[in-house]
Amino acid sequence: MSVTVDIHMGHIAAQSDNDARYLTCLSDEEIAKINAIKKAAQRSRLIETRAFLRQHLAHYTGQPAPAIRIERSEHGKPYLTDFPRIQFNLSHSGDSLLLAICKHSPPGLMLGVDIEVIRPRVNLPGVVSKCFSIPEQAAWQQLPRHQQLAAFFQSWTAKEAFAKAIGRGLAIGLHHVEIQSEPDYCLANIPAQYGSAEHWQLHALTIHQRHAAMLCINSSCQINVMA
Repeated sequence: MSVTVDIHMGHIAAQSDNDARYLTCLSDEEIAKINAIKKAAQRSRLIETRAFLRQHLAHYTGQPAPAIRIERSEHGKPYLTDFPRIQFNLSHSGDSLLLAICKHSPPGLMLGVDIEVIRPRVNLPGVVSKCFSIPEQAAWQQLPRHQQLAAFFQSWTAKEAFAKAIGRGLAIGLHHVEIQSEPDYCLANIPAQYGSAEHWQLHALTIHQRHAAMLCINSSCQINVMA
C-alpha cells in the first residue's frame, strides 16, 4: 500500500531578534535545555529548528505546539506518543531544514530523511574507505574526479536516511548499508535484521544544487513537496 509523505523545507536565520517569538512554540523542557547554551548563535539556531518542527507538528496533530509530547526511542529517534500514526523525521545542514511527515502511517512504517550541504571534506577518500562498502568504494573511485564530491554526498545522505529511519543513526556502521546509484538510487544491501533491501525505497529530493537530500522509507509512497 502506498502512503503519502509531505516534505517541508525551511531556512535557519539564527537571529536572536526572533528568539522570543519562536520560544512560544517550545515546551518548558526544551526551553530549560536551550537556556543552558551559552553561545547566542547556537541558541538561536536550536530555538528556530525546534520551533520549525513543532509548528508543523501542530498543524498535523491539531494540538498547541508547546503541548505536543515528543519522546525518543532507545537510540534517540523522536516520535509522538499521542499520535502513533504520525511518523516524522527532521534533518538540517548549514542553514537548511528538511522535515518529512507521514500523517496516516500503517503499523511498522519507518522513514528517515537527510540533507547535507555539498562542500569539500578533509580526506574524502579516507571517509569513503571507512563508510563505504568495497563495491561502493570501487564504483566511487571509477568516477571522474569532478563528479566524486556530489556522488559521495548522494550516497552519504542515502545511508544516513536509512540509519535514521531504523532509529540507529551512525551506530549501525554506514559501511553495512550498501547503496546502488544506477540506474536510480536504491539500497543494495542492509543488515539482515532490517528486512530485505528490496522492501525499502530511496527518493532523491531536489532541494538546491548545493545540497544533497534523500528520503528512505520501507513502503511505496507518494511525495508532496510543500511550499
